[in-house]
Amino acid sequence: MESRLTPVITLLFSFLLTMSPAHSLPLEEEWGDWVKERHHDISCPWGTNTNRRAANKTQTRVCVWPGNLSLSLEQGGLTFTQQVEVFSKQAQVLLPGSEKHWPTKITLNQSSINQSPFNQKPATVIEVSKLPYIQLKKGKHVIKGRFNWKTRPASLTIPANIPFVNLSEQGKKLQINRHGNRLIFAQRKGNNQEQKRDSLNVKVYRQLVDGIPLSLETRLELSVSGKPREIKIGQVVWEGSEVSQLQSNLPTRIEKDGDIRLQVTAGKHHISVFTRFTGDINTINIKSSSKDWPAFEYISFLSNTNLRQVKLSGATSIDTTQVNIPSDWANRPTYRLDTDTTLKIETQYRGDDSLSANQLKVQRNLWLDFDGSKVTGLENINGKMNRDWRLNAAKDTAIGRATVENQPVLITEYDGQQGLEIRSANINLSAVTLMLSLIHI
Repeated sequence: MESRLTPVITLLFSFLLTMSPAHSLPLEEEWGDWVKERHHDISCPWGTNTNRRAANKTQTRVCVWPGNLSLSLEQGGLTFTQQVEVFSKQAQVLLPGSEKHWPTKITLNQSSINQSPFNQKPATVIEVSKLPYIQLKKGKHVIKGRFNWKTRPASLTIPANIPFVNLSEQGKKLQINRHGNRLIFAQRKGNNQEQKRDSLNVKVYRQLVDGIPLSLETRLELSVSGKPREIKIGQVVWEGSEVSQLQSNLPTRIEKDGDIRLQVTAGKHHISVFTRFTGDINTINIKSSSKDWPAFEYISFLSNTNLRQVKLSGATSIDTTQVNIPSDWANRPTYRLDTDTTLKIETQYRGDDSLSANQLKVQRNLWLDFDGSKVTGLENINGKMNRDWRLNAAKDTAIGRATVENQPVLITEYDGQQGLEIRSANINLSAVTLMLSLIHI
């Protein structure tokens, strides 16, 4: 029997040895191609949808980032130049026009392959749901085309997700009269107000939330004036963290370096970016990567004492009543940081160091004396003691007799109050008391 078992065991051991190298590849290498094949947008940056008419911008992967659309009215038609950037392997991009007004003479230049901006190559327009599209590869593109007509139409259909549109005629810039995806050629009357100069004011507030993992909420307040434009203002995603949620009423995307890029219009805008850290951090530093980024930031801290006790140092703590930080963060410790300041995070101990409260259940039976001046009581206390280890009677109350687990216990006095020393966490106490004053009932 032994001679038969030994070869089988040896063969099984050899088989297991030959299998072990198959699991030596890192998970990223082993599953990377499979994930990329099924998730074509995995290389696209996080952002909000670029539909300027959407009531609520939703967080998603932004694989097509539209740029400027410049249109020039000419005799017998119109020429256009459309800029777009594609982050996925390939994508279909909507062009200006419709079934009634179809674009012609479409040319394409892909700047990512080091071609000259003037080296436009003919491109094919495809029809999807009676609208003109063009198939583009990854990279930055400049699309040019033309519309021909005998009589100028009242309007032209343009992609609703294009944020910036310029219209001119014979070199003269015209006002934009836009309704959703329709560009109206008729000019508005009495709207010749002088354009305000471009200005931008940025305020940055952050909240660091202790937890597993450590998370960060960044709120931006933008005050914008001047013409609609695209801006890249600074780093909202710190090194060692990743985006978990993005809230913005503007077309927004997060760059690979953590900077935020927005297509802004005049007015006040609020953006919130939620990130989580992929590892432990002990220090926090900020950097100003843009002239528009403020010289300092405010960081509030939300502790989690059930997880750990943390000490913050190295930065100046501020009075939140003197700074216009978000109202829901006003009761939290807040620090002011600039590029020369390092906020240190020191763990003093893990878990909750304080003891839990005693968990006791009290049942009382009371009898009023015949003269109405005193009350005799039978007290039954059950539960668990976690701290203090002494139960005192109320003032003007005397303990006549007491038992714990049906065993008599000694009644002692401490600071003028009678009471019992408890020696076990679980108690079953019974005591006869006499209340000399009815005020404690």
